[in-house]
Amino acid sequence: MSASGVGDIADDLTEALDQEAEEALSQAEQVADEAGVSYERAVLEGFAEDAISQYSADNGVDLIVIGESDDSTFAEQLFGSTTEDVLESVTTSVLVARE
Repeated sequence: MSASGVGDIADDLTEALDQEAEEALSQAEQVADEAGVSYERAVLEGFAEDAISQYSADNGVDLIVIGESDDSTFAEQLFGSTTEDVLESVTTSVLVARE
C-alpha cells in the first residue's frame, strides 16, 4: 500500500470516530436536557486518562461521567480498561455508566 493510501485510511478512521462521538454526545445531551441536568460537552484527543485528567483539572469539572461495557477483551482484562485508567488518573468524582 502506498503512503498516500495510509493517510486516506487514517483520515477515514478519524472522520468515522468523530461522527461516532458526535452521535453519542448528541444522545447524551438530549437525555441531560430532558432531565434538566447541566453539563459541558467536550471532545478530547489523546490518551483518555491524560486528556480527561488534564481537562477536568483545567476546567474545575465537578463530575466525570464515563461509560463502561461488559465487552472486555482479553487485553483489557490483562492490562485494564480505559475506564479504569481514567478512574486512577483523576481526583474528580467519576460516575461509571454501564451498558
